[in-house]
Amino acid sequence: MELVEHACELGKLLGNLQSLELALRSFLYPNADPPHNPAPAGVSLLAPAVSETLPENAFTDWSSLGQLIDRYNRIVKTVDPTLLIDRSVVDLRDMLAHGRLSAASPSPPLRLVKFDRPSRGKVRVTASEELTLTWLTGNVTRVRSELAKVERAMTSNA
Repeated sequence: MELVEHACELGKLLGNLQSLELALRSFLYPNADPPHNPAPAGVSLLAPAVSETLPENAFTDWSSLGQLIDRYNRIVKTVDPTLLIDRSVVDLRDMLAHGRLSAASPSPPLRLVKFDRPSRGKVRVTASEELTLTWLTGNVTRVRSELAKVERAMTSNA
């Protein structure tokens, strides 16, 4: 695998995870999922000015991806269980956000290793993945599939 191809697939994966979070927030906002203080008329939540003060709501709160998925899943589970989001995408996102990326040489494949919090001077390895093209493209597809569920929920008024 070429480094450019690796970087492109990794970028797609990160972009899909960011899109999933935005889609979840977009779904939760009109459902007035607490805390919900709507933005004043004419205020853009998608392109606010730096230093602008906005009300706390599904778009602006500090909920983690896991918390957003839990809130979303609580709403859709009674309406259409096929739209439930697989919570394991949180582990994938956390691995990418908090893992250590390395390679024996400056070329693919790269290895991503994630460690648990230290305890008594030791750390446990919680993930260790070789980022092959198959692994990357498989996870790009997996996250895109979860994103499609949120898109379906938004269009079906779940």
